[in-house]
Amino acid sequence: MDNFDVLGQGQVPTAGSDFYLVPAAKHAALRYISLILTTATATKIDLYVNDNTGAIAKLWRHVELGVQYDGWEWDGALMLGTGDRLWGKADQNNTVNFVVCGVVGDPV
Repeated sequence: MDNFDVLGQGQVPTAGSDFYLVPAAKHAALRYISLILTTATATKIDLYVNDNTGAIAKLWRHVELGVQYDGWEWDGALMLGTGDRLWGKADQNNTVNFVVCGVVGDPV
């Protein structure tokens, strides 16, 4: 992982929550995402990208973690505009930790 800022971290609930919400008048490049299963219960996680209106929720990744301390990492570039969000939900409540890293800047 390069020298990016931690933009979000926490646990993935069954109800879903934001991993990262782009602040007003900013753009973001998400560059690294990590998911770690903290229990012995297999868990499925869905990651979504929403536009700034909240009207469009696009399934971006489906991840299955099977054994305790199983992990998933993504290293790439996901560009988000003002008000866009990356959010996720799991089929087991708060058994997966997440970290989202990237950079945030002014629109060009």
